[in-house]
Amino acid sequence: MEINGERSYTEYNVEVPTTDFPIGFDILDDGINVVAVTLNDVDPTTLGYTVIQVNNTTYRFAPAVPSGVVRLTRVTDIDNMAHVFTEGAIFISENMDGNFKQIRHAQQEVRDGFSKLATDTYAVIDGLDEA
Repeated sequence: MEINGERSYTEYNVEVPTTDFPIGFDILDDGINVVAVTLNDVDPTTLGYTVIQVNNTTYRFAPAVPSGVVRLTRVTDIDNMAHVFTEGAIFISENMDGNFKQIRHAQQEVRDGFSKLATDTYAVIDGLDEA
């Protein structure tokens, strides 16, 4: 069993033209999470692509991506709580679970961000060694 195996992103190494990219991570349904989409670390709309969310699990590119790295990344709003418990609020397990998922999502995103930063940094260092 892999510890801490859940990721806040899904990455596709496109080698044949592809239009649809499924989300491979958990998302909260109440708008606390959004999905950022990049192609080779760039906003695909600046490259002439249209990206739409087809349904709760899939994003579609138009035209098809012929090659490159498509990354779908969950971004969690950590400034606004999913559920706020004030006097008289309904204190139920679903609301508590939602708050804990929001915290877990934010932690996964921080961990994955540092992992990507480390990978990118080592790639730059390796490039300098070869120069």
